[in-house]
Amino acid sequence: MAPTGISSAQFQPGSIGWTKALVLNLTGSPIHTLTAPGGGGRKSVRALLEDGRSVIVTRRETPARSETEAALLQVLSSEGAPVPAVIGFRDGLLVQQDVGRRRLSFAMASADADQKAALARSALTSLQACRAAMDRRPDILSKLPGLGTRPGWAEDFVSQPFFLSGDLGIAMPDVDANALAMSLAHDPLVFTRWDARLANAAVQPDGSVTWFDWDLFGRRAGVEDLGWAIADEYWRLNPAITTALLSEVMPDADARGLALRMAVLVAANRLKRITARIDANGWADADDALRLDRIGAVPEVVRDLCARMPQIAASDPLTAGFEDWFKAVGKALIARAPD
Repeated sequence: MAPTGISSAQFQPGSIGWTKALVLNLTGSPIHTLTAPGGGGRKSVRALLEDGRSVIVTRRETPARSETEAALLQVLSSEGAPVPAVIGFRDGLLVQQDVGRRRLSFAMASADADQKAALARSALTSLQACRAAMDRRPDILSKLPGLGTRPGWAEDFVSQPFFLSGDLGIAMPDVDANALAMSLAHDPLVFTRWDARLANAAVQPDGSVTWFDWDLFGRRAGVEDLGWAIADEYWRLNPAITTALLSEVMPDADARGLALRMAVLVAANRLKRITARIDANGWADADDALRLDRIGAVPEVVRDLCARMPQIAASDPLTAGFEDWFKAVGKALIARAPD
């Protein structure tokens, strides 16, 4: 690596000077410009280097979290998984491959029906490819932490829609909350990421999907990320196509059931966050919410989410009581929308 003559030690950790010094040391090229793809306050920025390369620079809450993410990406990329390659890591700063500006959420929002289905298939198969890559490394898999194993996690997850019902003045979902929470339990066996929102993936020129932002991952049933993707505000596929695609990538019926159950609850919890955003700041601008990966407090988003989730909820006896609940949430929220 070329000598730089600049030490990051002379700068405050996390400062622009510190970032520029470390990136120079790790890449051998000075930074020309820095931009924040998701707006201010995010953990990653895009750096255009003077040699013409574009890289993503990430600093997590602690150096240990950044180091863990870097280690995971090195393992997955070495196994050919669709994730960014690690360019360098030092002192809690991760420099990784820039996998492109075309977020999957944006691509889905602007695609026609056939294109949406193709993108959705790529998204799910890419998650499965990451799982297969980790399966080839049982030495690493066995050391990963469990996800959703904290006592009371499932009960809290299931309870949030009940609180939202009170906030909106609508009937609570007619479900057995205890049975539903118990049904989410699973031993930490299979690799999965947690937050598989579509904005955490980029569409490549060949139509494949690369997943980035690997801050939270571990072992569980190995379908939770599929549920997160399906529940995303910008999934925008009708339930019949969704279940058909899920069947393609997940032949096991029990696993598919858990993925869809997770999707119902992720969507319900997402609506609670959307409601909080509306209460605090009103409705968001649709273009800004999509471009900056903000919570989808947008009338069109709410209408779509509350129109497609009832049928998914109705497919499982444990979540069937959410069918009418999603419709009621949609009606209550849209009543607040500006004319």
